[in-house]
Amino acid sequence: MSVDPALSAALADVRKAYRLLWSYQRRLLDTIGLIAGEFPGVSFASWQPMDFYPPARKSVNPADYWASDLLPLMGADFFYLRHGNDRSMAQRGEWMLVINVTSDSGYEVESPEPDPARFEPAEECESSLELYIVKSTGDVPVRWTDGLWDRMEWPDDFPASILMESPALRAFGMKFDIAELGTSDAVIAAVANFKASAAADLQLDFTA
Repeated sequence: MSVDPALSAALADVRKAYRLLWSYQRRLLDTIGLIAGEFPGVSFASWQPMDFYPPARKSVNPADYWASDLLPLMGADFFYLRHGNDRSMAQRGEWMLVINVTSDSGYEVESPEPDPARFEPAEECESSLELYIVKSTGDVPVRWTDGLWDRMEWPDDFPASILMESPALRAFGMKFDIAELGTSDAVIAAVANFKASAAADLQLDFTA
């Protein structure tokens, strides 16, 4: 069988893209770990893709779903709780660290399956991390992720100070361009800025 030169060249680009994506995701996960490490006493609780299904289990046929379900770090949330907090229920006064990843602000979620060729030009989009501290202020325990986080009002501007009665919470968030977090020192400085602002806004002591 003859080889299609154009397709062969395109597949070489695909292989390069996968290797670049591999390196990007490794660096992104290391950055997330570094951020969490700046909050003494917290530990990983869970994570979830923002707009797509998690990668399919081996008993599920991924061909029945969107191709983007195999790219969960296009947009994802990582949740961290303090040691001793119940893994599911938020008590009054407790708080959660959330690290939100948006690898490409230009992607769209629509039905039928989106066509990336129609997204905004990549050069006009951004890759960002949003950091949040979500503090439960209610007397009735609610679930962290599907009681507080998924019902929180999403800010349009940053820094963001959020106060809600139902569910009862206070939250503070800041957004960072990943292009500004190229070194460990830059990440640590950004987290220090976030911690100081969040501590003042939420009246929390992150050293305790």
